[in-house]
Amino acid sequence: MAASRPPEITPARSPWPVLQSVREFSIQILTHTEHGFQTTLLGSGHLQVEHVDARGGAAVVWREKGRWTSGPLAGIPFHNSSEWRGLPETQAIELSHLRRGDASPTFLVRLEPTASGAWASAEPHACGADYYSAILHCNGEGLRLSWDVRSPSDAYRLVFDARIPSG
Repeated sequence: MAASRPPEITPARSPWPVLQSVREFSIQILTHTEHGFQTTLLGSGHLQVEHVDARGGAAVVWREKGRWTSGPLAGIPFHNSSEWRGLPETQAIELSHLRRGDASPTFLVRLEPTASGAWASAEPHACGADYYSAILHCNGEGLRLSWDVRSPSDAYRLVFDARIPSG
């Protein structure tokens, strides 16, 4: 596969309007080779977005449903649920996955604003020997959440692009 690089998204300050408005997404898994990052998997799907009260504060829950469109998993469906929660006492956002159900969120990262207008994980998320660092960029049309994964077995980058539907 040819080396590919996702297009840049111009950052904006607050992700909340976009987090609540996106409905479509694409996902790209890139592996590191001696020639740079190369795409190994592509997928796309739709988001159901819910506004909920979560653990004492407002949150946005994403319910993702999609299908891998290329690579070794082409044609296989996937799903995921995640919770984005603002921390009223700070500007930070906590991101958790809901694989064990809505009542049992698993904390992934705390995203904090950066000088460039992006939001970056304060600390990497550790899962076994793997470490996940996230950065979030938003604009008026959508957002990009990129995860860089350091792993002794297979380091990779996951790029999640969510869009506000046009029209």
